[in-house]
Amino acid sequence: SVMSRVQQVATRSGRAQESMRVVAVSKTKPVGVICGVYDADHRCFGENYVQELIGKAPQVVPPAERHEIFIPLSLHERTAGWN
Repeated sequence: SVMSRVQQVATRSGRAQESMRVVAVSKTKPVGVICGVYDADHRCFGENYVQELIGKAPQVVPPAERHEIFIPLSLHERTAGWN
């Protein structure tokens, strides 16, 4: 699973798993797929197109949670994982 891989990386790097964040990139994914991930208790989605975020967020997340669930991804954040 993804979380077991995160735990392995945390152990190898000497970091606490809680200090890491798994971001599900919702770019170009249909709302149904995002809802499935949200329903599986994942609460961090990255979106780099504001128009898509505006269209998807109301269909997935209650208004009070939106600022905590969807985060904008800058070019730096999108490429940092590949370096």
